[in-house]
Amino acid sequence: MPWFPDFASAVELARRQTRAAGLADPVGEVRSRKEVRRFVSRNLSWLSGLHARTERVATTARLPGRE
Repeated sequence: MPWFPDFASAVELARRQTRAAGLADPVGEVRSRKEVRRFVSRNLSWLSGLHARTERVATTARLPGRE
């Protein structure tokens, strides 16, 4: 069985517990190019503080007519 459904369930559980405690949603949304860059930058900083390594495995590109 793939791991992703378990990951999705864990995220939803964290959201419910956080909301029940009266705190802001821990997951949030990223909607613009600027927000994506900020999200990636913050996460890379956090991961480097943990001495974790990252590896680019895929990228996406916007094509004309596919926006």
